[in-house]
Amino acid sequence: MYNEEAHADVIIERCCNISWPRDRILIQVLDDSTKEHIRKKVDDMAAVCVENGHPVSVVRRTNRSGFKAGAMVEGLTVTEGQGYEYAAIFDADFDPPTDFLEETIYHMHFDRKLAFVQTRWTFSNSDTFLTWAQKVNLAFHFDVEQRARSYLGWFFNFNGTAGVWRIAAIHDAGGWESDTVVEDMDLSLRCYLKGWTALYVPYVDNPNELPCTLSSYRTQQFRWLSGPMQILMKSFRTIWKAKDIGFFRRLNCYWFFCRYVLFAVITICVLAVPPVAIWVDKWEWEWPEIFFIISINFAMAVYLVMTPFSIAYLLFSVSVGYFKTYAMLSGLIGSKKSKTWKVTQKYNGSTAGGWWTRFRKPYAIEFTLFAYYGGLAGACAFSKDWMMMGYCAVMALVFLLLSFGDMLM
Repeated sequence: MYNEEAHADVIIERCCNISWPRDRILIQVLDDSTKEHIRKKVDDMAAVCVENGHPVSVVRRTNRSGFKAGAMVEGLTVTEGQGYEYAAIFDADFDPPTDFLEETIYHMHFDRKLAFVQTRWTFSNSDTFLTWAQKVNLAFHFDVEQRARSYLGWFFNFNGTAGVWRIAAIHDAGGWESDTVVEDMDLSLRCYLKGWTALYVPYVDNPNELPCTLSSYRTQQFRWLSGPMQILMKSFRTIWKAKDIGFFRRLNCYWFFCRYVLFAVITICVLAVPPVAIWVDKWEWEWPEIFFIISINFAMAVYLVMTPFSIAYLLFSVSVGYFKTYAMLSGLIGSKKSKTWKVTQKYNGSTAGGWWTRFRKPYAIEFTLFAYYGGLAGACAFSKDWMMMGYCAVMALVFLLLSFGDMLM
């Protein structure tokens, strides 16, 4: 953890509630906090837990070299030679169930090729539109994507927390590395290419907190989208040369990372639709065009009928895609920002403050796109293309709201 003021002491108590023989477990608190009052909270709670018979150890470093990966390396180094086979990992805002180890170590014990077991995330705060939209996206990721990839034996990544690693697999793959900001995905890939397998367990739920402000959400998404691009650049040749997995599994690894690039290309191409429809190939709103739009969006149309806030969710997903594209490009070119591991701020149920306390200058990408679509709406009005004007006006409004999203979401 790093300056996790809202969760610094709570996570220690939660981990002490996990059921396992006390002589066969060590609860490490990897604390990189720099604020003295937070370090004191950690030390006080650790002391209380030790008095109650729990084997708690606080591990601190003199610097944050390697960020989370560096802390994980330090934790394993401290326990080297003590006979521990597995390492369960939890971020500070998680609340693991008491039977977490009983439900996961079982699989690791009977399948010696399992590198890690990943469990399901659930969410303690989804009471605003922003957190609800995140919940929809992450629920799909865990209930569909992770579950399907695990079942088929395809590559899927450890999600950084709420899972158990086999320490021998970590060492066999070369250990935690800090040259990307998604050290969990990087290690997962290296293990997979070495022939290790992984398992997703959908029936073990781990509640955690979603980012409740747009700024914290953007911080998280920047890391989650720039990181895979760093791995793609780092491991492109390594995937092709992997000898411990078959040809089609190597292709699937490429698809896992290249789908991000495809998403970015489509997102950028969408920007060209209004200018082309206005000045190059004027769009006629007739049955063939309408049928085309409905057919390619049939799944989304069904989803819109079934889901509350669906139109707002669709507009939000489309609009944040441009920031995600920026994050991916940053990772591909290796920008300085993409190499910095910034902690996502969490509040443990407390408020992030009133809208007036969250005022900040508008986000540049979203404000630029507001001006872009606003200008196109004016051009549509001039050419009397009312349908396209309506689309551009709606998009302009969405980007304007996102520009000041910290106050409004």
